[in-house]
Amino acid sequence: MEFNSKQELEDYVRGRVRQLLGKTADDAYQGDPNSPMNVMLQRFPQLRQTLEKLLTMQFRLFVDDIQWVAPRPTTFKVILPNKQYFNLIWNTQDFIVKVAGKKYDMLSLQERERAIKSLSDLIQYGPINSNMSPEDLAQQNLTPAKGESSTPPVEPEEL
Repeated sequence: MEFNSKQELEDYVRGRVRQLLGKTADDAYQGDPNSPMNVMLQRFPQLRQTLEKLLTMQFRLFVDDIQWVAPRPTTFKVILPNKQYFNLIWNTQDFIVKVAGKKYDMLSLQERERAIKSLSDLIQYGPINSNMSPEDLAQQNLTPAKGESSTPPVEPEEL
């Protein structure tokens, strides 16, 4: 099987994966079909495809809300569960991802990889569950991050 472009190959692979998983394009909209996020994803299919490229097909685990911020250029604000956000700006062919003030063009593979890395860092910021109080978070048995000590710091003794 031959493909004339990278886009044709991506479309074929996506369609094949959906076919093997028994999903149609309409099944990609989980939950209430009238929710604001689902309406946005139905109205702008390129938005869903870009989120799948950036955050995998299970992007809903990492996205709390999508807001339409500006009509020209079409700009979306994607809000993460830790209340951090990034912007997607439409650029005639594909989106530009704006993470923490830096812009990454999705047409360039190198910039797409840098955007994915930046989003990974952004997802790691903030509390694990923003709905929990600080006391509840302190009671959880969380494993320390790489390079952090698992024992609490010891206060220096007074002489």
